[in-house]
Amino acid sequence: MFRKTDSNLKTSQILQKIEKSRSFHESELKIEPEILSLVNELNGLTGIITNESCGGHPEKLQLPWIRFTLDDPHGLDQLALVSVSTTTFGWLLVCEPNLAVNPDTLKIPSFLKKISFRFLLLPAAAFRNRESLPGPLITAESREQVEKEQEKISLIADFILKNRDKFEYTLEEVRKTV
Repeated sequence: MFRKTDSNLKTSQILQKIEKSRSFHESELKIEPEILSLVNELNGLTGIITNESCGGHPEKLQLPWIRFTLDDPHGLDQLALVSVSTTTFGWLLVCEPNLAVNPDTLKIPSFLKKISFRFLLLPAAAFRNRESLPGPLITAESREQVEKEQEKISLIADFILKNRDKFEYTLEEVRKTV
């Protein structure tokens, strides 16, 4: 199996790498508590690495969201789990149009061997009432809407935790079905 078992540890390791590679202020490295459970569950899935997140801010009418990359082909089944988990609770998984190349692989002559796809996870409400905008609008119509979406974060995280074994396959199992 390809499952990561300690998602809190993985989140911590990612933050340590960021801290070592760039000079951020400590406040910029903190994950907001409203989104932490979902960030931890996503980081616990094979091939998924969270990059940015926001827990939502009712006072600013800002909806919660998470941006992550998928950089391991074994993580495709995990991506299916994320999609099912989020749509169950009215959130969307959006593949962003640009690709992020893993900087560690740029030394390899054919850097196309390792390309990471970026995804944005956010409430479906982010796509409502956006007249001429090209992408999602991360602001909400009301404070209550933000609070409602914040409540869904732990439900999505719990759904992922309870169903992760149903979405894990080895490459051999996948090849048998093709």
